[in-house]
Amino acid sequence: MLICSPRWLFIHPGLLLGALGLTGGLALLPGPVPCRARRFDTNTLLVCAMMLLLGHQLISLGTVAKIYAVQIGMHPKSRTSDTLRVISV
Repeated sequence: MLICSPRWLFIHPGLLLGALGLTGGLALLPGPVPCRARRFDTNTLLVCAMMLLLGHQLISLGTVAKIYAVQIGMHPKSRTSDTLRVISV
């Protein structure tokens, strides 16, 4: 059932997590960021790095699920899936 809609289940949340992790990481790269009574420091940078890694893993899993779904015939072939298949091999 997870290969029925890999784009909405894996790729879009992976892009969102990756973008949030990258944005937060770049904001914290120069140093701690104070915000009202809080201070975002290395622990927040660690969470941003984990979000970036999880986003990458979700995008990779979604790509593999899409390729598999095309190979077993659940999804029609398209130019994008052919390109992903060539790149991943």
